[in-house]
This record gives sequence, C-alpha cells and structure tokens, in this order.
Amino acid sequence: PTFNPAFLVEDEFAYPVSLNGKMKMNLQLSLTLTQPEAEEILFADEQFQKYLDGKAIKKIIFVKGKIINVVV
Repeated sequence: PTFNPAFLVEDEFAYPVSLNGKMKMNLQLSLTLTQPEAEEILFADEQFQKYLDGKAIKKIIFVKGKIINVVV
C-alpha cells in the first residue's frame, strides 16, 4: 500500500447546532462553507424548524469548524 495524504484531509464536519446555548442537533456540513451558506442549509432543515417553532432569530454565531449557535 502507498501513502496518500489526500485521504487524511477531512472535508466535512458534524456541526453541533445550539439554540439559546442548548445543544439540539448535529448538522453534517462541508468545512469550506461560509456563514451565509451554512445558515441557508440550517434554515432549510425540517428538524431545526421544529425547534425554532416560529420564533424570531436575534443572532447567529457561526464558528467555522466548531459550532453554530442560534439566539432567539
């Protein structure tokens, strides 16, 4: 077998999604996504919409490669 460094690079991450500081779900996203792209995917997710329950979002904290936190 030969060594291929391309296989060691991770391109996806299971972002923990918190709502008001409480962990609600994990969302598998690419590590190359920007905040607006990640928000678009998050808002389209049915499970997240159930947690949001029609509440207005005040702030979104997105730390690339770490966490997504939504404050309502």
